[in-house]
Amino acid sequence: AHINVLPTFQKTGIKLKLLNALFQGRHCLVNSPMVEDTGLEDLCYIANNAESFIANIQELMDQELTEKEISERKLKLKDFENGINGQKISELIFGE
Repeated sequence: AHINVLPTFQKTGIKLKLLNALFQGRHCLVNSPMVEDTGLEDLCYIANNAESFIANIQELMDQELTEKEISERKLKLKDFENGINGQKISELIFGE
């Protein structure tokens, strides 16, 4: 999707739908509870009321994801890659 609109009404840590949107999509438009204390705040556009969501959607509709944004996203999302985390778990369990 060009714009992933992901509001939530409960702050319960990192949401899988947010990670999926950041890995697979382009722009992520979220509300504050979706990203608070995740370290992913700077990868998303944040709106907390209907007017702000509408204004952000209108702005982002024609805005491409830049190479700089893609690079920043890849760097920040390294901690969430399944392969890397699987290897870390394996090393913890098997000591390799």
